Amino acid sequence: MRKLLFGLLGLVAARGLAIADVTPSRTPVVDSSLTKLVERELIDAAAAERDAGTRVAYYASVTTIAERDLDTARLNVDTTRRQWDAAVTAHDADLASVWAHRHADAVAEEREASGRLLLNRTERDLARAEFQRCADDLHRIATKVARVQRATRG
Repeated sequence: MRKLLFGLLGLVAARGLAIADVTPSRTPVVDSSLTKLVERELIDAAAAERDAGTRVAYYASVTTIAERDLDTARLNVDTTRRQWDAAVTAHDADLASVWAHRHADAVAEEREASGRLLLNRTERDLARAEFQRCADDLHRIATKVARVQRATRG
């Protein structure tokens, strides 16, 4: 657990605090309940940030897939429309009927893909906002840990 804590305290340094304030050699030997509570808070905040980051990555990937699905659906709509028009121009009613049905299916798929894309973009944006909130919490708690450790040292 202390190894994890010191790894997390590396985040403190990355956020602009002096690493000398939180190095293991300067950690007090006396473990007060306040120090343990604040360290637990830091570990929990880091886990929340990691989970939020995972959600951001997941929804970014799913959104990319949904964007490609929508592009494919639009291509299918265009293709079926051209084929339908060609069948009408050729005065082939049976073929025109087939392409009209395919075009209707392609339009429905396009609407479905558009809805999925909208949903996934919303989820991605919510995940990004949650990640930012977790990152801000982590920074605030890391600052608090550094303060508590300085206070217990001196």
